[in-house]
Amino acid sequence: MGQASALIAIACVATGVTLSASLTGSADAGTIVLPKIETACSTDAECAVTSLDLVGPTACCFRCCSITPGTKRWVNEVEATCAKAAPTCAPTACGCPMPPYKPKCTAGKCVASY
Repeated sequence: MGQASALIAIACVATGVTLSASLTGSADAGTIVLPKIETACSTDAECAVTSLDLVGPTACCFRCCSITPGTKRWVNEVEATCAKAAPTCAPTACGCPMPPYKPKCTAGKCVASY
């Protein structure tokens, strides 16, 4: 995910809005509510990254080009919420080179660095 796309994804979840996501591919699919993003940190150990999409019809689906940093607590909560929701996700071929992103605390915020 490019820097601009990452910022868009973060902006979309920063307000704690309800994200509609297709769970079955049907028009009457359910809704996945993800927690408001948390990025405040004081050490690298407090940070993590997730490769799950956070918005749109592919919310909670793994995408190799989607990287969103946040606190470990927030990433764990997102991943647990997505595991419970169990959306039907199409298989994904990774079409972008994926550097080894590492979570890092920079200027009091969790970021993804490589």
